[in-house]
Amino acid sequence: MKYPESQQIVFYDGICGLCNKLVQKILRYDRSGRIYVAPLNGKTAKSMLPANLATQNESIVYYRNGTIYTQSRAALEIARDMGGLSSLIYGFRIIPKSLRDFVYKLIARNRTKLFTTRTCPLPEKGTEHRFLN
Repeated sequence: MKYPESQQIVFYDGICGLCNKLVQKILRYDRSGRIYVAPLNGKTAKSMLPANLATQNESIVYYRNGTIYTQSRAALEIARDMGGLSSLIYGFRIIPKSLRDFVYKLIARNRTKLFTTRTCPLPEKGTEHRFLN
């Protein structure tokens, strides 16, 4: 399957409570509807991402305009593309990447303890088409 280069897709860990909360925020606040979401263990990830990214769940992955972002850079780019007040988060790019990624990895390692979920949330009405398999 070929995807347009202008496609914006957030690949996330489908069983992570924090990731699911992020997906819900993206769908709610990305009013332009440009950002799609797909689980890292799904068909879309397997067809679009390098194998090392599609098989690991320690980082959110953001595909935009043919470029792949991971870890803190992915989070910053997503926030910027969502627009509105979320785009202010992009200002954190002035913090050195090594420090941003250290904090990101610390949260990622503990995310299942900090953010639990027993069920995957269902898409809200009107956002179903933005979920890719």
